[in-house]
Amino acid sequence: MRQGWIFGLAFVAAFAGCSSDESEGSAGDAGPAGGGTGATGVGGVGGVGGSFGATGGVGASGGAGTGGTGIGGVGDGGAPGEGQPCLDVSDCPQLYYLICDPQEKRCAHWDCSTSDPYCPIHETCVIQLESAGIGACYPKCVPGASPCGGGYTCKPDLSGTSGHCLDHGNGSAGKSCAPTVLSTTCTTGLLCIDDGGEKVCRDPCVYWASGESGCPSGERCSMAGACAKSGSSVAIGEACASGDVAGQPCGADSAAWRGLCRDLGTGLVCARTCRMGTPTDCPPGKACYPIPATPEVGVCN
Repeated sequence: MRQGWIFGLAFVAAFAGCSSDESEGSAGDAGPAGGGTGATGVGGVGGVGGSFGATGGVGASGGAGTGGTGIGGVGDGGAPGEGQPCLDVSDCPQLYYLICDPQEKRCAHWDCSTSDPYCPIHETCVIQLESAGIGACYPKCVPGASPCGGGYTCKPDLSGTSGHCLDHGNGSAGKSCAPTVLSTTCTTGLLCIDDGGEKVCRDPCVYWASGESGCPSGERCSMAGACAKSGSSVAIGEACASGDVAGQPCGADSAAWRGLCRDLGTGLVCARTCRMGTPTDCPPGKACYPIPATPEVGVCN
């Protein structure tokens, strides 16, 4: 009888010494032999992007101790700089490939790219960071047909078939401007273009339309979709003058600058502009060859 009583006490003591608690942290340190308590386990810290810390494991049993309770960490949300206000893509940290959202005006993850230009209907992809080929989805417009609302201005693409909406600024016609990925920095309806090496606010025009462009006296419609004063005086097919540079408008008629100075293998020549896929833009016997970096348009050769 006495032996059974002793054996029962020994069993209870052994059972109490071997118990352990599960935790949400990593394994607790082993308690010292003889009944010490195991250290508190600590869960992993969540990584960048808002993920949760890893769930801790079961605290290890001490010699006669108890495993501790772990604590899971919580990660930070989003890439550094994401969500901060911006006026241009240069305001956003480029290490994380952020763009300046044209509607929220905040740094955000890119919407589209040169390899994946998909945007929702009524929007169009505009590349903001050329080096990475990434961009944002902008409200779409059609020059002269489907304008922008809310005081925004339609900036046409070089083919003149579509465009995207940009916010406005305070620059009046003929005044200097400094365009960003979000704004023309000109008053509503005006475009900021390079005119003779200077950024200037100019009236819009439809370059590929036949007939008069509606530009003010002394200005002609340029391929940028805006009226411009500066260009070479040489005619289509003539050698560009000394001091003219590649890409300079030339070949003026009463409405528009119909050519660009391009090197076609014999030096700079005033070559007629054309749209890729529109054979009638070039005279018989000539074809449209794309301009580097602007594959939708080219010059006849």
